Amino acid sequence: WDRGVVELVGLGEAVENLRGAEERMVIGDKELDRVFGGGIVKGGITLLGGDPGIGKSTLALQLLKMIASTIATTRDRSKVVYICGEETVEQVAGRAARLIGVDPRSSPEGMARKKVPENCLLTRETEVNAICDLMASERPAFVIIDSIQTVYDGSLSHSPGSLVQVRECAAKIADTAKAYGVSAIIIGHVTKGGEVAGPRMLEHLVDTVLYLEGERLIQHRVLRAVKNRFGSTADVAILEMTESGLRGVSDPSALLTSGGEDFKSPREGTAMCVVMEGSRPLIAEIQALAEDAAYIPGPILILTPILTLPSKSTKTC
Repeated sequence: WDRGVVELVGLGEAVENLRGAEERMVIGDKELDRVFGGGIVKGGITLLGGDPGIGKSTLALQLLKMIASTIATTRDRSKVVYICGEETVEQVAGRAARLIGVDPRSSPEGMARKKVPENCLLTRETEVNAICDLMASERPAFVIIDSIQTVYDGSLSHSPGSLVQVRECAAKIADTAKAYGVSAIIIGHVTKGGEVAGPRMLEHLVDTVLYLEGERLIQHRVLRAVKNRFGSTADVAILEMTESGLRGVSDPSALLTSGGEDFKSPREGTAMCVVMEGSRPLIAEIQALAEDAAYIPGPILILTPILTLPSKSTKTC
């Protein structure tokens, strides 16, 4: 058969070419830049997972605007693209309006265009070959795919979200993004066990794996890196969900203590301790109260009957 030409590169030459190769796009949020290792690497692929309703799409839309604003300040005309697989363009636009504080019914005309950079674009296309053609022709600086379970390859008979579709689509997106230097964030659903749904190789295809954790009834979130080829996995981002989206918490210790920074004044029933969240030491307050009781119950003994099944060699009559 016709064998292809194998290209060999010297290791020393490859090391020399590393100068300036790891170009990062600064997000502009201290907490997010921390967990990404200083910014999003050009051509880097990130997998973002989390429970339904935890704020993955909100975080992704904020990242899109932040990166677009960063690019606009450098007078670079590169585009950033949000692929709306879970929602319509109108639904994503409505969420963006809440994040930037614009009411389409009452705000002056043109207000949204002033707050959102022109290079911030949306599309409903979810066919993987069309997405790859878009990255090859437009060369966007940043792409968000929400979500990988909605992307499909038209040449395959499997339904979107199946293991085969997720594996093949993720591989094509990763190869194309790296070939053209496109940074991409792929949002993935999670299983009941808390892992990203789909084949295990999905985490091996990407450079960074992030999990957004927290309770939907509590406004605070933790963005944790479990894999990062370009940074540390010991760093976490502490975020707070507000009406205008997720915001970084500059002093997480204040959330875990009731007395603020006044640690020198002891209070009854409280004790301060230092806990580690990743590589970050956090000061937490432990509260406990004890009181004399007039009646002290005796020890409670619970007897649990144990049912022993006879073995095969035991004869019963």
